[in-house]
Amino acid sequence: MNSECPVSIWNGDRFLADRGYIFDAGLYVDDVDKGGIEFELLDLIYLDNYYFIRLGIAGHPDAKNELTLKGEHLRVGEKYKLVDASENELEVDTSFALEPDVSLSQREHSGTLTVAYNEKLEDGSNLIGMYFSYFFKETGSGVVKDVNVRCWTLQLLTQPPVVTS
Repeated sequence: MNSECPVSIWNGDRFLADRGYIFDAGLYVDDVDKGGIEFELLDLIYLDNYYFIRLGIAGHPDAKNELTLKGEHLRVGEKYKLVDASENELEVDTSFALEPDVSLSQREHSGTLTVAYNEKLEDGSNLIGMYFSYFFKETGSGVVKDVNVRCWTLQLLTQPPVVTS
């Protein structure tokens, strides 16, 4: 496997929790461990030189419970700043909500995302691994809460390219 391969993401790739990705993360609110975060669905889209990753709840496309990451690159070894409005290629737009603990009303963002590996497999698919910590103040409930999302593993397995003859 080659760890220096280019990113290969196909528009509209969608994965169910039991196929194609691993997400291992915990939620901490005001330093209280709220346990693991569980999402059932992952949308992975590459469009106009941006990738967009959305984890959500299957069967509820309008649910507010989701994690979104949007950026320009997935370079191995790079550390990206997690922000609410990306201004350069070394920043990733980020938002997170998991009711009832965390709403989308967030301020004072900080955190980083690191791409650990991006390996091209023999079938042409890519195995991409990353981890991140995301800190912010949640204000939607009327009480300011310190929120920390710690993701130890976000692993994506892209589909191999479709060969047409």
